[in-house]
Amino acid sequence: MNKNIIKILVMLLSAVMMLSFISCSKNDKDLDEDIVGLSTPVPVPEELVGSIVFSSYRNDDNEVAHFNFMQSFVMQYPSVDVEMDLKSSAEEYFSTLAERIENGTIGDVFVIDAAMIAEYAEKDLIVDLTKYSDGVIDFTSDNYEKLYPSKLFFPAAYSNSLYDGHMYMCPVEYNNNIVFLNLDMMEAIGIDPVVPDDSWTWQDIEEIAEKLVQAGYTTPIVMDYFDYSIWGAFARSKGAQLFETINFAGNDLALKLTNPDVLSGIEYLTNNFIRKGYIAEKKPADLSAQELSNYAMVVCSHADIVRWGADLVSIDNSENAFEWEFAHFPGFYDEETDTTIKSIGVQTLGLAVYNQAKFNEINGVYDKITDEELLKEEKENVENTIQNSITFSLFAMVEEAAVALTGEDGYRVPALMSANSMKYWRKYPIDGKNTSVFSLYNQYDFAGELTSFILYSSANEIIDSVGEAISKYASDLDAESIDKYIQEIQDAANTH
Repeated sequence: MNKNIIKILVMLLSAVMMLSFISCSKNDKDLDEDIVGLSTPVPVPEELVGSIVFSSYRNDDNEVAHFNFMQSFVMQYPSVDVEMDLKSSAEEYFSTLAERIENGTIGDVFVIDAAMIAEYAEKDLIVDLTKYSDGVIDFTSDNYEKLYPSKLFFPAAYSNSLYDGHMYMCPVEYNNNIVFLNLDMMEAIGIDPVVPDDSWTWQDIEEIAEKLVQAGYTTPIVMDYFDYSIWGAFARSKGAQLFETINFAGNDLALKLTNPDVLSGIEYLTNNFIRKGYIAEKKPADLSAQELSNYAMVVCSHADIVRWGADLVSIDNSENAFEWEFAHFPGFYDEETDTTIKSIGVQTLGLAVYNQAKFNEINGVYDKITDEELLKEEKENVENTIQNSITFSLFAMVEEAAVALTGEDGYRVPALMSANSMKYWRKYPIDGKNTSVFSLYNQYDFAGELTSFILYSSANEIIDSVGEAISKYASDLDAESIDKYIQEIQDAANTH
């Protein structure tokens, strides 16, 4: 073949390949605009300078998760000094959290329960993260991917981070209810010691409890029905909502606990479990690991497992060991639709940013500074701290950082879906257990329903009141319905 013809063919082939490459590159860019392309300048982290205080708690004296998270952050932002303010336990931390937020002694970034967001968002004491959270660049990834919280976190965890459609915390930890099963006790009365499948219901639990009581096991179930995640699940057992829209244009909502479906769910809890004596007076929070062998079922959360952790390992290796396993939170079988309705309580924890500027304004801190230059400098310092804190809190969206913060020790269940799918946390406290139950049914969670519409303090009053109403109804054997107790709570809530 003529050499000139060969050259022409080679040139044509090269041109076709180049056009193909350009076309593919364009298609790739169209498919994922959140990946930095070859022609795009490599982004660099913003240069941040200053110091912030991070408030949280340890699950164990040797826990280093917060330190590892901080180390990851300062590797990217070396000019920011992060001071740790860590309580020795979750109980100690949350018992004083509200007080510290109100008096301004909480850190610039702090762990918050999603149920508390509404109250402090209303008071403007926590920062609205919405405009900062979409498109956070993951500088640890090869492609400098842009991150979006609505895509990264469990739907329930992300939903619980919102108030009035705005994001007020970066989700970190996801903690839904499960059932701790004593398989040995089940087997002793002839029940196949197999972990229940997806069709597991409260009706099944009721039947098992009845058999256990007949066999001589008293109060076989431990669960705190005062907890909204318990009575709330029963209240929603037929898919009912706890609110109704009373003004469509203004989108005003009113509590509707007297909805017949809500009432029948609460009555089912009372009549079929409490009045029959199936539920022990103890609560999971008061139960030691050594006492677990006395009960067939304990409705608990990952936080309870953490508390029992080391003792569970000891018991499992002792001569008093018993077979146990985790089962997912049960649903409710609906005969009319022949379906199982799932409704699962959950706690979502995340990182919030303290609005020091608002606190200073409320408490007249700025009014005390008479020098204009000093006042300007103070305001700039506060604003700089808030900006650093926002970056620190949203750093939990980065997978590497989320893994560091939830900890390889397994103390926390990651709210980030990619981190949650990893194995590192699933071996706690004992390898081989059914830990998938801690995140398996997250689309059915409802934790934020009360506190999304009602201030945290008011919601707590409602939660406690319903628990008390259930107790009164359970002890009032002449009462045919719980509605007279619930009506008072509903009326009081809707007049505020």
